[in-house]
Amino acid sequence: MELCVFLKELKTKFLKHYFFIAFILFLGALAHGQTTADSSSFVPQYDTETNYTLKTKSGSIHTGQVIRETSEFVVLKNKITHRTVEIRKSEIIQNNKSAGRDLSNETMGENLHARNYMFLSSAFLFDEGKVSTNSHWLLLENINYAFNKHWAITLNTVAFYPISLGLNFAYEITEDNYIGGSVFGIGDITSGGNSSALFGYGAQGKFTHGNSNKNLTFSGGVIGLNSDLFYRNSTSAFVNMAFISAAYCSRFKKNVALNIEGWYLPELTSGFGGIGFKFIGNEVICWTVGCYALINNSNNRVNLDLRAIPVPYFSMSRKFN
Repeated sequence: MELCVFLKELKTKFLKHYFFIAFILFLGALAHGQTTADSSSFVPQYDTETNYTLKTKSGSIHTGQVIRETSEFVVLKNKITHRTVEIRKSEIIQNNKSAGRDLSNETMGENLHARNYMFLSSAFLFDEGKVSTNSHWLLLENINYAFNKHWAITLNTVAFYPISLGLNFAYEITEDNYIGGSVFGIGDITSGGNSSALFGYGAQGKFTHGNSNKNLTFSGGVIGLNSDLFYRNSTSAFVNMAFISAAYCSRFKKNVALNIEGWYLPELTSGFGGIGFKFIGNEVICWTVGCYALINNSNNRVNLDLRAIPVPYFSMSRKFN
């Protein structure tokens, strides 16, 4: 009798546990099916590795390359600042696509050639693992290779002869504010056995404020040149001269930006300034045309030296790999 009661209670407990386990398994299968259905219903709206300019309900505009997308969010990475931003899709009111190398969208998008003004360059971050060139008059070639977004090496050539080698750096300190600089050495390609192979050296610091379409850069540093270049007698092998410079860029059309640049050497009380227009063909190549003029400082006044005819200027910037 007692055995029957025990078996009956055991059966009741087993059935309770069985139904509880079956109920848990049913809920798990239902949740899995819902997740699978949600996943299968998600269709990407954006092409990865493609540039977009997105405008939100708040009026903010974000430009960059789509690196990730979910059913609710899209993540952009800006090629110039290397900053990523996650945007809720429901907040997007305007979507402009810049496929491949075409910049002819409704909004200007980012200026992928914002690192170069004319001679001066900005402190924007580098394109990691990329090679870029900036050719002045198709004679003076500036070749850069970026190890990462913060460090790059620069080689300058004249008519295919290397004349200088430098190391550059760039860092973002706050939003729209960047610092950078460079150190370099200049070789004397005409040096013989009795002269120094070092023509000069220099160091430069930079500060850039703004975005790729409108920005301002201040720069200063020192350059040392072989004293044989100067008529005056010098007790040292090199004459050191400080310099300051500033440049401004304003992109007022999709394919055109205005560049203004100036350099001043206090020790020589002179300098030069230039103005040019950058024609942005695509993300690989652009052209800059303009002119330079000498500036002197006589009688404590800065005047345009009318004796010097403005020198026409043109350059071509390219990006590789």
